[in-house]
Amino acid sequence: MVQRHQRNLNFQNECTEILKSLHDRKEGCTMVFFADRLYQLRCEKGYTQEELASLLGCMPRMIQDYEEGRLYPHAIAMTDLADLFDVSLDYLMGRTENRQINR
Repeated sequence: MVQRHQRNLNFQNECTEILKSLHDRKEGCTMVFFADRLYQLRCEKGYTQEELASLLGCMPRMIQDYEEGRLYPHAIAMTDLADLFDVSLDYLMGRTENRQINR
């Protein structure tokens, strides 16, 4: 239990550092792209790529490809991601900074 907690803390610290470097690379750019947003949300929830893939019923390689901007999910998978992270599709796609879902 203690080892898992420490692993999660290390993982979250790694995610924070990577997000900072992504932000620094895009300084002056207001558009956050899907790949970055997915990575950010996954890190916030503490999921590994393998865990997220398992939740979505896909291969971990797909999550890696999404986060590296090589692939984009189809509409149903995009909706599943938004529901899983409890954010709007516009937020997930980087079109807004408002996470709220208008239902």
